[in-house]
Amino acid sequence: MMADTVRELEENLLLEALFQLFGSDFRGYERSAVAGKLSSFMQAHGFRTISGLQDGVIHNRDVAADLLYALAFRASGAFEEPRSVGNLRALAEPLLRSYARPKVWIPECATSEEVFALAILLEEMGIYDRAIIHATCSNPALLSEIRQARFSLDRTDEYENNYAASGGKESFSAYWSRKGDHAVFNSHLQRNITFSEYNLSTDTSFNEFHLIFCRNRLREFDYPLRRRVLDLFADSLVRFGILFTDPLEELEFYPDANNYNPVSREHGIYRRTYRVNSSAYAGAPV
Repeated sequence: MMADTVRELEENLLLEALFQLFGSDFRGYERSAVAGKLSSFMQAHGFRTISGLQDGVIHNRDVAADLLYALAFRASGAFEEPRSVGNLRALAEPLLRSYARPKVWIPECATSEEVFALAILLEEMGIYDRAIIHATCSNPALLSEIRQARFSLDRTDEYENNYAASGGKESFSAYWSRKGDHAVFNSHLQRNITFSEYNLSTDTSFNEFHLIFCRNRLREFDYPLRRRVLDLFADSLVRFGILFTDPLEELEFYPDANNYNPVSREHGIYRRTYRVNSSAYAGAPV
C-alpha cells in the first residue's frame, strides 16, 4: 500500500512539473493509461524511479521532449473500425453536402493516417474542395510528424482492407505513393488541412464545426476531463452537427446529456441537439 501511495505521489509531481514547465497538461488523463506509458518510457530510457525521471525532465530538455511526445502519442491507423467509419460515411455525407463550407475538426490527432483517411472520406463525398479540416495536437513534435503525411509501407494491405470494408469507392492505393522506405499520401489531399497546436485540457472553443472526429481518445481521460471535453465539443458543434467518438455508455448520465442525440451508441455517433451560450473564441486556428 505504501509503495502505491509513493508511486501515485511521484506521478502527481511529475505531471505537475510537466504542466508548470511546459504547459502540457496530462493531469486529467486516466491514470492507468499514463502509468503504462511512463513505465514503457522508463524502461526504454533507463530510469529506475519516477522521481529519477522527474529529475531528468527538469534538467534535460531532450528527456522532457521525448517524454511529452510519448505521452501524447497513441497508435492509430487508417479507417480503423471500418464498420463504424462506414456508418459515419453514410450519415455525414448528406449533412456535410448541405453546407457551403463544411468544417471538420480532428482534435488530438496522433498519426497521418487518422487525418488523411478523413480527407479521403470527404474527397469521396465530393465535398473536399470546399471543406476545411482542422487537425490539432497538443505536442508540436508529433504535429510536425503528422504533417509529413507519411506512413509505413508494411501497413498498406491492412489499410486497403479497412478502406474497402468502410465503403471505399476507389482503391486505397489511389491515394498514396511510395517515397523511399515510406508511403506518402498524395499532395492533393493536403490542400485543405490546417494543422495547429491545441490542448483539449486547457484551451477553449475556437470555431463552429459540422463534424468533430475524436475517436479512441476520450477513454484516456478521467471523468472530469472527459466532461470538460464533451462540453467543449458541444460548444463547438453547429446544431445537428456530428460527433464521432468512442462508444460512451455513461453519456446518458452526463450532466448535459441533452446536448447529444445518440444516432448509434454502438459506433459512437452522436448529433448535437440545441445550442447553448458559446464560450469566448480564443486565438486558436481559424
